[in-house]
Amino acid sequence: MSTINNDSIKILFVADVPLKNPSSGSENMLNRQARDLSTAGVEVCAIVRLSSNEKPSFKRLYGIKIAQFYAPAHRFWRFLYQHLKYSVYFCEKFGRYSPFSAIVAHQPFNCAVLLLKKKQLQSPLLYNFHSPSHEEYLLSKGNSQSSWNYFPMLMRRKIEQYCLQKAKLVMVESEYMRQKVIDIHHIPETRIFVNPGGVDLECFHPPDDRRHLKKELGLPSGRIHLLTIRNLEPRMGLDNLLKAIALLEEGKFPVHLVVGGEGPERQKLENLIRRYRLSGNVTMTGFIPTDKLANYYRVDA
Repeated sequence: MSTINNDSIKILFVADVPLKNPSSGSENMLNRQARDLSTAGVEVCAIVRLSSNEKPSFKRLYGIKIAQFYAPAHRFWRFLYQHLKYSVYFCEKFGRYSPFSAIVAHQPFNCAVLLLKKKQLQSPLLYNFHSPSHEEYLLSKGNSQSSWNYFPMLMRRKIEQYCLQKAKLVMVESEYMRQKVIDIHHIPETRIFVNPGGVDLECFHPPDDRRHLKKELGLPSGRIHLLTIRNLEPRMGLDNLLKAIALLEEGKFPVHLVVGGEGPERQKLENLIRRYRLSGNVTMTGFIPTDKLANYYRVDA
């Protein structure tokens, strides 16, 4: 029986989010996939889009060769130009001496630009479908169906559909998302596979001393602790969660909520905490680094 030599495998990750310091579910998946393959001895390259205005650069992190650039989503032509310029340039740099065994995409924009380069079609494409790009866009705009939002929404849908049609396989995490791919983009079922999310049991497990851990994190004792980790955006409905905590407080239920994450809704949520007098019932931690995240999950009980 033949074995696979990981040293001979070269994978290119393509994403519209950063790889370093993941702050969302899709970023965490990208980070974990790339790091695990690199640890296994695979040559891993990644072309990613930064969330802050930094100069384009090459980095090496976790053994991964990373090329990164910034493209302002609110300036369409600049956004398009940056992708056309840097996605292709970085890909040619990475693929100069040896071809890619496969391309693994996590979002559509960088992926679509590379697919338009015919020579990149020689590498099989695996597309990680997290959620419909156009629906995410509309949610970020408060589900406004205005004509101003129609073109960007349609563009996202068509670009994502183009990538999925070119993919050899499409990976989703649930049956729900599998059906979304079929209904929205009409991809054959035979090219979609469900890979449910897993839990790292070495990292996420009950604590030996929950009281000590609560004290270490600065959380009040004698409370049932609830936790939510997410981007602080309007579509998340965190204002309704705070209203629910206020109702529980009125009913004398001993609960305490930890809200982890950053985003544009932070000031609004802090105002609501003051309005509902929940300063003793809610802790907003800001961004929680990956190495500290497990501790917050452990105290929730």
